[in-house]
Amino acid sequence: MGEILLGIDIGTTSCKVGAYDLKGNMVAQAFNSYPTYQAASREIEQNPEEWWKAVEIAIGQLKERAKVKMSSIVGIGLSGQTPTQVFVDKEGKILRRAIIWRDTRSVVEARWIRKKIGKRKMEKFLGMDLPIQPNWPPARLLWLKRHEPQVLQKTFKILQAKDFIGYRLTGCFFSDRWCSKGMVNLKTGRVAGELFKVLGISEEIVPKIYKPYEVAGRVRKEIGNRLGISRSIPVVAGWSDALCGMLATGSLSASGKAFNITGTSEIVGLTSLSVPKLTYGLMSIPSNITETVSVLYGPTQSGGDSLKWAGEALMGLEETIGNEGLSLTGLDSLLSEAGLVVPGSKGMIFLPYLHGERAPIWDAHARGVFIGITRTHKRAHFIRSILEGVAYSVRHLLEIAEKSVGRKVDRIRIAGGGAKIDLWNQIRADVTGRCIEKLRVVETGTLGAAMLAGLGIGLCKNVNEISKQMVHVASLVEPVKEHQKQYDKLFKIYKKLYPLLKPVFHEL
Repeated sequence: MGEILLGIDIGTTSCKVGAYDLKGNMVAQAFNSYPTYQAASREIEQNPEEWWKAVEIAIGQLKERAKVKMSSIVGIGLSGQTPTQVFVDKEGKILRRAIIWRDTRSVVEARWIRKKIGKRKMEKFLGMDLPIQPNWPPARLLWLKRHEPQVLQKTFKILQAKDFIGYRLTGCFFSDRWCSKGMVNLKTGRVAGELFKVLGISEEIVPKIYKPYEVAGRVRKEIGNRLGISRSIPVVAGWSDALCGMLATGSLSASGKAFNITGTSEIVGLTSLSVPKLTYGLMSIPSNITETVSVLYGPTQSGGDSLKWAGEALMGLEETIGNEGLSLTGLDSLLSEAGLVVPGSKGMIFLPYLHGERAPIWDAHARGVFIGITRTHKRAHFIRSILEGVAYSVRHLLEIAEKSVGRKVDRIRIAGGGAKIDLWNQIRADVTGRCIEKLRVVETGTLGAAMLAGLGIGLCKNVNEISKQMVHVASLVEPVKEHQKQYDKLFKIYKKLYPLLKPVFHEL
């Protein structure tokens, strides 16, 4: 067996571990899930110990497969959900459950920061104009200071999900610049000390910052023995699941590339030579972060999770985990039914705002909606309407990105769990009017992490080289013109709904 790169991705619902050869071919993969705890409507947490146990189990599953030899691993890369905060003391002990990215409890604190500090100062502190949201570190830390001061006093470092796994592997506290946004200046890479002074919180809680492909440590002896892998294996700092996904679609290799990374949420964006002046509610990543191109993108709140919710809450389906990851028993049958429904779901439109919405509206009070329901609608219409509603949100973000950048694209590279559903790929093509490029490897979190590990060990010199070597398009899905006309009409209505319903959402 040849050399292998290992990618570890700590997602919202499960840990994924992928083993790849140096050409980007998946040798094997393993998944393991963990629970989410929701004490109140806005408080959403996970236990980092359960992430680590899931990683151990997944690596054990890889070991059991004859094709994967742990001695062949030459590098480990990390990816994960963000912004998710883990609070640990000097010994690395977890001080409380992690507050994950979907948690919006810090609404009051985010409002205080926007009012008291202001947009201009925050941009100066952080090196970019970043939307100060309840799930970002400044608001989270201020909430902790006000409500759980004893935890903050004991906190030695604040880590992201993938950083915590990195600590367990290496014994080192580290992160990367992008995942630490809100705590570091994105231009300089240094801690935003002035911001921490205003918040009255020690800047020492920020871990050492590395480039995502830099080796931040090596697997510890006791961990290596426990996992059955060499303790000398280098571990790179890693990136967010979003940026790993962008890397693994090949989009960071050139400007003018559009991508749709599916999963619990959707991430839709477009690469360009520089960050546009007007972003219209989207987020931007400057080229000094990617070291290639700038990115304009929007993360949603409930993409694949909308379908999961419908299967569990409306249809009573149960979640199982297998070689392909998490799935709902009976979902294939429902999707087959939805495939027989005429595009447009008989005029029913779904707003996928089940947990509020991030881009482009940034409203934690937004709610999910089915509108246009009649007596003639059956369950298949509801399922198709959900698939279409998520596709509308993708088109919404893509058109804003195109307007901002000043160019249109005719292709979108798709990856992630949703890319496995052929019906959904066709709906996305029909709704957006673009050709969908499905990648050979759709688990972009682990592939992107493995690619970073490849850069870290010197496999390739830069992002362009490793993208050519490890990213491959498997198939194309062309839009159907007859379907586009119907979706164009409904999409116009879709865009009108949130502004009309916003006052209602805020009263609920």
